[in-house]
Amino acid sequence: CEWTLEHFLSMCWSSKVHSQLIKEAAMGLGFDRHLFALKLVAEKRGLTPALFSDPAYNAINQNILSTSTLASDYLELGAFGPVVHNGYGIGYSLWNDRLGCIITNYSGHSDGLGFLQALEESLNKIEKILKTLRPSHSSDD
Repeated sequence: CEWTLEHFLSMCWSSKVHSQLIKEAAMGLGFDRHLFALKLVAEKRGLTPALFSDPAYNAINQNILSTSTLASDYLELGAFGPVVHNGYGIGYSLWNDRLGCIITNYSGHSDGLGFLQALEESLNKIEKILKTLRPSHSSDD
């Protein structure tokens, strides 16, 4: 596949949107946390609003990917289990020249090896796009 400027710009845009979502979530602005808090308040009052038994609410709470960056000078890698039976727990660390991750899943409920292979393939494609289309930088950067 020949990588185009469109691939590069799409990846840059996606990264920008993702960064904004991370900032909003870190500030408690993720809608799912607000709904979760409302559910807890309702439960404490003995209420069961229809929203919380709606299939759509259940669907948005099926977090198949549960990820966490382990940004610390004292940790290389870490792991945790998936939050749903058919999901994956992914702990990852980033360095200047590499990344590492540990992927966990429940045997028989999801394909951990298949996920790892797809992740590796995706990361290799991203690397090719960046090497092909990113402006050259000196090795001092």
